[in-house]
Amino acid sequence: MMRLSEHGTRVLDDLLAGVPVRAETPRSERLLARRLIDAAMLHPLPTSGFGPSLESVTAVIPVRDDPDGLAAALSALAAAVAVVIVDDASECSPATEAVAKRFGARMIRRSSNGGPAAARNTGLEAVETEFVAFIDADAVLDPQSLTRLLRNFHLPEVAACAPRVRSNDASKAAPCNHDADDFRSSDLIGAYESLCSPLDMGDEPSPVGPDCRVRYVPGAALVVRTEAAQRIGGFDETLRWGEDVDFVWRLVESGLSVRFDPEVIAWHRPRRSWRDWACQRRSYGASAASLAQRHSDKVSPARCTRSAAAFWVMAALGARLPAAAEVIFSARSLHARLAEMISTDRRLAVRLAASLTLRSHLAAGRGLASALTRSWAPLAVLAALACRRIRPALAMAVVTPALTDIIRRARRARNTKRASRLVVFAGIRVLDDLCYCIGVWEGMLRRRCLDPILARFVAVPAIPSGHDRPGRNRQEHRQAGGFRARRARPPRG
Repeated sequence: MMRLSEHGTRVLDDLLAGVPVRAETPRSERLLARRLIDAAMLHPLPTSGFGPSLESVTAVIPVRDDPDGLAAALSALAAAVAVVIVDDASECSPATEAVAKRFGARMIRRSSNGGPAAARNTGLEAVETEFVAFIDADAVLDPQSLTRLLRNFHLPEVAACAPRVRSNDASKAAPCNHDADDFRSSDLIGAYESLCSPLDMGDEPSPVGPDCRVRYVPGAALVVRTEAAQRIGGFDETLRWGEDVDFVWRLVESGLSVRFDPEVIAWHRPRRSWRDWACQRRSYGASAASLAQRHSDKVSPARCTRSAAAFWVMAALGARLPAAAEVIFSARSLHARLAEMISTDRRLAVRLAASLTLRSHLAAGRGLASALTRSWAPLAVLAALACRRIRPALAMAVVTPALTDIIRRARRARNTKRASRLVVFAGIRVLDDLCYCIGVWEGMLRRRCLDPILARFVAVPAIPSGHDRPGRNRQEHRQAGGFRARRARPPRG
């Protein structure tokens, strides 16, 4: 929540009405726009004509034993950018080399398999352009989408930008419309991942970081300033999984900005079998311990205030009166802090305190319920065996979040024709979380690190005065191009 002056209010009205911010815009207005963007209260919409050209981009495509996927990726790029292919010690190197030769791409062959991080770093060393686009061999990103993605770099502090990665068959030259065929497809994995792909970060634009709506973006399709990538040492080659999360977080920790642009879509091929699908999810979970050793509590499975956690524990144990008392106490405490900021309207302060308290408790409940299956499943089983009273609450915590999330995603995709299919997808979602949980415990035991299962209790921040400038970027806003703004949707957690 921010308090604006009368002039700031008029500037905000102009921004929401679509008035663009340009280099000749007064400095005070540009600073306000920058402050709102840093707080994720507004999102920049780059106007056409700004941003780098395709000549300033080199695509780096790591590949291992996937010539068909490589051919689809190169066909989509249509020779619009320079391409460096890194063969990570494939067993079918002649086929990969033939594909590279057919599309006129430069190929670098590694003598030993080092994983995606090592392959991307090898390609990064050969890049001489200002920007590098990391694109996996099983992903498809066309030149038009790449051009739209480059517009986000009109802000000089943006070091990387990622599109929305959706599930599709990358072996096809033109991606099909999964939104129309989800529930008629015989491929259950593809239909499920069209709604719940782990690489799909949703449809809301956002800055990227451990405390943002979008905490990370996958390396399947990622455009980065070459100098920024080289400055932080590229990808961590000791990580077989989670190397893209670590890379993005190190960019953010260095003081740079990473953005997620869901209006640009890259298509990614899902796993072909249930065994490969389960191994992928387990591997993602196994990377949590390695990330926790590098980034401490940023990998925590649940983040909430202590009061919200106490409320849900009391609710699960059936202590209704103490739980209700905790909600009232939290609302009164928040009202006392808001009343100082909104001294002219007491009723508004009361309504906001009640609304924000309920929303924050519900968001904490969703996070804790998700952590039950994704990280705390063994502990939840032991708790259910030890205390019969909490069994119904644990069962609801396992089923309800999966079902509601599937329904919400299906509605946003405008595809709710068969309710029975949604129930099947909810069951797969629970299995998805359990496979991830197996990987979390496997990596935790191997690394002897408990951080991946420890909840993170956050403190309620103090309300700043009207003259404070919250945010890590305290330098003056340097506007190189132009953009419009859109209002940000309130976060779900």
